[in-house]
Amino acid sequence: MGNVNFGRQIFNRRKELRLSLRELSRLSGISTSSISRVENGLFSPTLDNAFRLATALGIDLADYSGTSHMGAPQVQPSVSCPFQDDSGNGNPVTYNEIAITILKVGIRRNLSKIAARSSYRQMIVLRGSAQIRTNGGFKASLQPGAMVDCEAIALHSFFAVAAEETELLWIR
Repeated sequence: MGNVNFGRQIFNRRKELRLSLRELSRLSGISTSSISRVENGLFSPTLDNAFRLATALGIDLADYSGTSHMGAPQVQPSVSCPFQDDSGNGNPVTYNEIAITILKVGIRRNLSKIAARSSYRQMIVLRGSAQIRTNGGFKASLQPGAMVDCEAIALHSFFAVAAEETELLWIR
């Protein structure tokens, strides 16, 4: 769909499924007024709410987003994430782009190239498990919920090998 507003995409899918705002609210756990504001482009949903809406509508965020130069989906416009900014004052950080990478079992992927090429700040394991390795012998297991600082992995050669299909969320 290219650079179509995320709220408009949610609206179109809700209409396609013939769901009312109230029904989508019940399915997603998000208030009708919040859904309406997202659909009308008055604000961007938090990352959590974007996933809740996508799940309730039976869609993959990748289905309703553009494609980056590396083939990973991204959501436009910016999505507010429930992380604190670097000042520690508790303000949510707004990111301009998120992308998803699917790691297939047994295929080695260079995470450092992905992180460096797109200037991502964080990577989060959404599902599955993988092992992250360096040529220097470092190994660590990545499980759902694991967060990785992309600035650190962009400076070295980190590779991932999935034990099962693994979904990674990249945040810029």
